[in-house]
Amino acid sequence: MDIRIEKEHNFSSVELPVKVCNLIQELEAELHLVAEWRDDYLAVHFRSEGGITKGLKGYLEFDEKKIVLEVDLPFGLKPMRGMVESTIREHMTEYVK
Repeated sequence: MDIRIEKEHNFSSVELPVKVCNLIQELEAELHLVAEWRDDYLAVHFRSEGGITKGLKGYLEFDEKKIVLEVDLPFGLKPMRGMVESTIREHMTEYVK
């Protein structure tokens, strides 16, 4: 994976899915992602099917202590790695405090 962001949290088991859902919705809008929940809400797989981020894919996993997001960039997006990572970090900071 080209980008890995790991962030610890103190959310309850009730708050955590809501926070993750909000984060995914923001990333869907910003990066043109299509998200698919798996494993009883323990992981979210996503991919981009259009726009400037077409071909981007990855996943977000979470547990009672941390949220981990990994992204694989297609060759054409590798020069924009910093911008993509910055956008993701910005949204993670907003939703995972």
